Amino acid sequence: PPAAARATVNKYLDAIEAKAQANETRVTGYLEGSFGHDSNVNTSTSQGQVNVPVLGNLPFTLSQASIRSEDYYAAWAGGLNVQHPLNETIKLYAGVDLRQRGNMVQTSFDTLNLMGTAGGVFTIGQQDSLKLGLLDGQYSLGSVRYYDNTGINGEWRHVFSPANQLSVFGQQAYYRFVNSVRFAGMSTQDFDQSVLGASWLHV
Repeated sequence: PPAAARATVNKYLDAIEAKAQANETRVTGYLEGSFGHDSNVNTSTSQGQVNVPVLGNLPFTLSQASIRSEDYYAAWAGGLNVQHPLNETIKLYAGVDLRQRGNMVQTSFDTLNLMGTAGGVFTIGQQDSLKLGLLDGQYSLGSVRYYDNTGINGEWRHVFSPANQLSVFGQQAYYRFVNSVRFAGMSTQDFDQSVLGASWLHV
């Protein structure tokens, strides 16, 4: 066929292929590693003594764990995400992320963060989409469970043109500390976190 006809046929074939891929279950993942040096592993002051004003500025000597320490560390992270379309307007997704960091000497400050997410993406017309999801995770410090966090998130996206799109997103998360022998009384540090934001993408 002539060049113009071939171009038209290829255009339709590309559209068919794109539509077929959009209706397929997608599995993606990642794996990363790092090595470095931290000048303040325990995020503490470098002073060995502090004066407490409420007690008449009496000096108190801090324990070694409360004084700044440095160390070398190795870290790795990995994640897996699955997206499955129910139909042309609804897609379900689920994912899990694991991040671990280990220090060479200060092992009591090793961290482990596990996070899971699940939700749906809803296409509204040709220009809008809405993403709603749940999150659940836990954070461990020195091999001891430190806090749990749960929450909900959402994102609305509007495409003005192939070159411009607007996103508005929000998240409400709840952090609850776990009382244990090592972290006794930490439940008083519980807090809630609200995040709102917007972004503009221009190609």
